[in-house]
Amino acid sequence: MARVATTHTLAEIVRHEAAIWNQSGEGEAFALVDEQASAFQLIIIGWEDDRRIFDVILHLRLYNGKVWVEHDGLPEGVTDQLLAAGVEQEQIVLAFMPPWKRPFTTFAVD
Repeated sequence: MARVATTHTLAEIVRHEAAIWNQSGEGEAFALVDEQASAFQLIIIGWEDDRRIFDVILHLRLYNGKVWVEHDGLPEGVTDQLLAAGVEQEQIVLAFMPPWKRPFTTFAVD
């Protein structure tokens, strides 16, 4: 049965991805979880030779009762994890896509 995404669901996904990333050895991953603001990020920091690494890999937020995927830099994408957690496609907005392209996906427009 599908359920509405909660801050706990999104926090779990971001923390899970941080743990996976930290096992890869590609920088240090941090799960930034602000349940009060309903904002969740996975960031990577570190050094590659003498080049500084600072990247936002994933940014999710709850807005108007839906999950807004503001940025998705995960190799496999985050939508499958959201669906597996019971979030319906109609509750997921691919916010990184231009609004005019969203109706051509199977996800919410806004």
